[in-house]
Amino acid sequence: MPKNLTPREDVEAAILVRRLRQAKVLFAHVPNETKGLGGPHARIQRARIGVVAGVPDFLVFTPPPWLPWIRGVGIELKRQTGGQLTQSQTRFIPQLVACRWHVKTCAGADAATDFLLSLGYPMLKI
Repeated sequence: MPKNLTPREDVEAAILVRRLRQAKVLFAHVPNETKGLGGPHARIQRARIGVVAGVPDFLVFTPPPWLPWIRGVGIELKRQTGGQLTQSQTRFIPQLVACRWHVKTCAGADAATDFLLSLGYPMLKI
């Protein structure tokens, strides 16, 4: 049986982070992953301190050069194949869009880079 050669999401995220830093874009990664972060008590603690399920993986605060009226850009990064939005994400993302954020689900770092290029960010595929 062939081994799955699709890069893990964290590998794709590291590539995207390198590209965002190279472009000198102000951004943050939202560490909302749940695997390996404890049981129900840990989830309750995270919710108590403001961790919100469904927030996109990356929030870009530098206004998009070609859409300066947009308040920010959200990227929900998935693997190149097989990634799907969670129920929390399908509920949260429209709320962010209603606040004039531009949000997209991207399958891999190259798709995220293409999305950012389409908004006028000076991204390089390095």
